[in-house]
Amino acid sequence: MRFQQQPSVSQQNLNMTAMIDIVFLLLVFFVMTFRVVASEGDFTVTMPAKEASSVNKPTDTPIEELHVYLNADRDGELTDISLGERSLPDFVHLQGALAEVANSHTTIPVTIHADEHLRYEWLIDAITAVEKANTAGHRAFAVRLNG
Repeated sequence: MRFQQQPSVSQQNLNMTAMIDIVFLLLVFFVMTFRVVASEGDFTVTMPAKEASSVNKPTDTPIEELHVYLNADRDGELTDISLGERSLPDFVHLQGALAEVANSHTTIPVTIHADEHLRYEWLIDAITAVEKANTAGHRAFAVRLNG
């Protein structure tokens, strides 16, 4: 009995066109459905513009820089808010205290000192309180963060 000898190497031709088409379709799909997400924690702080005239300025009494201190425990939770030496219970009271100062001065630099363990949400709340203390149309505060 004689066995037929099979060819040792059989070459198969693969059709690459279909695979390339699928790869390009997937590429187009992911490019078209991609959404750019805004970075977390991005916020804009606008500095007060320099005014040419002194009309409608409350007073030009020089004031030193205001310091807001945010203290935290080890877990990053807020334990104390103080404006200079004055301790405040919450951000609403901070906003009120800053609004009182804003009515009598043109531009006041505010530095926010935050503990290194403080969670960012509390820092954002402090910046929001300073921004809300700015009366409508009158920007009294310029914020500077100091960690």
